Amino acid sequence: MPPDEPVPDTGTPGEVFALDRVHQVRLELDASAWAELEQDPSSYVEGGLAIDGEALPRVGVRLKGRSGSYRDLEGKAGFKLDLDRYDDDARLLGVRKLNLGNMVVDCSMAKEWLAWSVARGAEVPALRLDYAELWVNDELWGLYLLV
Repeated sequence: MPPDEPVPDTGTPGEVFALDRVHQVRLELDASAWAELEQDPSSYVEGGLAIDGEALPRVGVRLKGRSGSYRDLEGKAGFKLDLDRYDDDARLLGVRKLNLGNMVVDCSMAKEWLAWSVARGAEVPALRLDYAELWVNDELWGLYLLV
């Protein structure tokens, strides 16, 4: 969709990044998607996503991270989510792309959030982020940073 056309929306990004709760994020990956991610973690596979009960059945999912924060599916993997990969109009609470940061290099799980909050306070363009409890295939994976 060209950038000058209005983007269909199911909410506003502020609803995701309101910092008034820890979001419940559920990611569903079938056996073939799981196997594809194990073979090629940087390619998108199809999965299902729900945030606080609002769902998209088909989103692009791939693993995220580089040398320090990268973990495979046997560890605490981080994820990149492309919500409109299979449907150009797909949005969830106003956004098309999300990252689920595993925060494995930050024992406090606060450094990134604090840094971006300081940037916002200084009126510098900054990422919007919030915390999320991630469930993958009905298994709790822990606290993640939703970016």
